[in-house]
Amino acid sequence: MGTPYVYVFKTVRTGTLKSGDASFTPVQVDDDVGVGRQIAVGHLNTDGKMDICVANKLGLYLFFAL
Repeated sequence: MGTPYVYVFKTVRTGTLKSGDASFTPVQVDDDVGVGRQIAVGHLNTDGKMDICVANKLGLYLFFAL
């Protein structure tokens, strides 16, 4: 019953791929919609960046990467 958030987690690598460490940095996308029933990630426009589509009881929401 809390605030519905949408987060993505960015992979941050240090060192090389074989000998380095990886961590995940949370990036808040939205604080009003939440994920709800269905979530999809893909190219919704022609900029080459991954975008997020969320469907829930409130409707359909599109989050375009900046």
